[in-house]
Amino acid sequence: MINMIKNTKRTVVFALTVLALLCLFTACGGEKSDYKYEKVDGGIAITGYTGKDTALVVPEKIDGKTVVAIGEAAFDASLIESIELHEGITQIGKYAFRRCGNLNKIVIKGKITEIADGAFNYCVSLESIEIPDTVERIGENAFGLAAVKEIVLPDSVKTVDDYAFYNCEALTSFKGGKSLEVIGNNAFAGCVHLKELLLEEGLRSVGEFAFSSCRSMTDIHFPSSVETLEAGVFAGIPFEEYTVSSSVKTIRTNVFAGCKTLKKIYIPDSVETMDLNIFVDCKGFIICGIRDSAAEIYADVHGYKFEEYNFE
Repeated sequence: MINMIKNTKRTVVFALTVLALLCLFTACGGEKSDYKYEKVDGGIAITGYTGKDTALVVPEKIDGKTVVAIGEAAFDASLIESIELHEGITQIGKYAFRRCGNLNKIVIKGKITEIADGAFNYCVSLESIEIPDTVERIGENAFGLAAVKEIVLPDSVKTVDDYAFYNCEALTSFKGGKSLEVIGNNAFAGCVHLKELLLEEGLRSVGEFAFSSCRSMTDIHFPSSVETLEAGVFAGIPFEEYTVSSSVKTIRTNVFAGCKTLKKIYIPDSVETMDLNIFVDCKGFIICGIRDSAAEIYADVHGYKFEEYNFE
């Protein structure tokens, strides 16, 4: 009898030990054993994934603590095809899903405030994403080379950083929200199929080469809040005619570089400053504007044809 009791105790102790080890490696249940994680302020951050499943629903809790973040490069180069992020997740780190070449669907339920730098860079199968209405910033190279076809920004977004949509060759439509103030350098450079562009009043800055090589665009007009056409912003776009907005005061170098199809450009007398080399590799076009304006002076100095035009 005594031996039986001892054996029973050993069995119970062994079972409890095994259970403890299972809890340690599985974070007390389910697929959580496949997630690497660390404790952060407010809960848990996922730092990696070692499993083989390709359709993931990130757990709400690990070790009894809420998962609040996807850490830096957590899923970098993963083979996942879809992932759902629950409402408790408020942060997606830099490069979190970079090089996820099979990722074609992501659902973001949490109240994140930014799409971090490089978060979806090289996601060559990601054709669409719904950006939460709490996001204020689209980070640098956030969607570079991704397969997104259409982007609609919520009104919360204020900034689209440098290279945010760089070389997104499948992108055909971009609609900025009412709060968008800044578009960074090269933000849409190389978006060769971008045709539809809607930018709201309030946009105040568009960076250098922001729309360069967008060769499917035939017309781009910035809101009246933009006062400077930065260097190379329209380089390589196949304009035949272009009318500079009456709000523009400065035209920087290379703005129309490589616009080989340009025939006429209308420059109002609001333009006060025109840099050198605005029309590199453009030939046979005519500058149209007001007599004695900066436009006429520029044409005379650089040997371009000038035609008087009265803006209504």
